[in-house]
Amino acid sequence: MKIDLDTIKEGIPFKLAITGDEAWLSAIYLDFPSPDGKLPPKITGKMSVARETDEIFRIDGSINFVPWVECSRCAKDINWNASSTFTYRIAPQSMVEPDDGDANHEKSLSSSSSDLLMYENDQFDAAEFVNDQVQLTLPLQIINRDPKSDSCLDCGDRLDTTQVYEDKDAKKSDADNPFAALAKLKL
Repeated sequence: MKIDLDTIKEGIPFKLAITGDEAWLSAIYLDFPSPDGKLPPKITGKMSVARETDEIFRIDGSINFVPWVECSRCAKDINWNASSTFTYRIAPQSMVEPDDGDANHEKSLSSSSSDLLMYENDQFDAAEFVNDQVQLTLPLQIINRDPKSDSCLDCGDRLDTTQVYEDKDAKKSDADNPFAALAKLKL
């Protein structure tokens, strides 16, 4: 879903309520299929886009989503809270790209430009933004960790063990392994 930034007037923010049934969310839902084949949990939330200056806008809101993801520890499907609250500023791509073609040239932005996102052609892609927000809330290793026992809440295995899970289809004897002879070497 593209938001036309030209239509947003100063003092009158554009408000978007996300109910989870919007067609533009379907691409996000494909990344988080339900393990039982049913409909995945829905993304809900709200977003407000307000004009700060002629070219800079402020986005505030929240996303609520608890998708099915695979545990990095035991490979079981678990629900993970991917909800977030956000505040960003958006500015045109031309504010950071050099006008004179010099790739080494940098434009000066304010000291708070770390929360700055870019838009092109006076449009902001809300679908891409919501997808980014969901992806940013997911850690690199998703483990449903019990802080008291340092174990996985789903499989119960301790997180400090070396073998996570065993692939039943990949059992091979040492004779099948070309490196098995190396284990017999005495160094």
